[in-house]
Amino acid sequence: MPGDIEAYLRARKEFEDVANDVEELGESILKVGEQLSSDPTNVEFEDSEWKSAPEIRTTLARYNAAMKQMNQCWEAVPRNLRSGLKPPIGSAEEIVDEWADDDD
Repeated sequence: MPGDIEAYLRARKEFEDVANDVEELGESILKVGEQLSSDPTNVEFEDSEWKSAPEIRTTLARYNAAMKQMNQCWEAVPRNLRSGLKPPIGSAEEIVDEWADDDD
């Protein structure tokens, strides 16, 4: 049981890290897209900022794998031990918790 909780917390942290990577990726794509839309003759970005298609696919695959792992680890935690844990990001349980927090 404690092992299940630790596994879940590690998986949730890994998902948070990967989700941040995806967010940064999206921001860089949007930045270049905005520049292309406003003036395609004057697009500025560092080559190191621009990800290749394989890098984008790998990042998205990591995101999906981390989400799956987080949810599987959550399911392994006995229900009676979940009350002190944050539920998986994006889950219905997390949304309900956020609504409850808003009511406080």
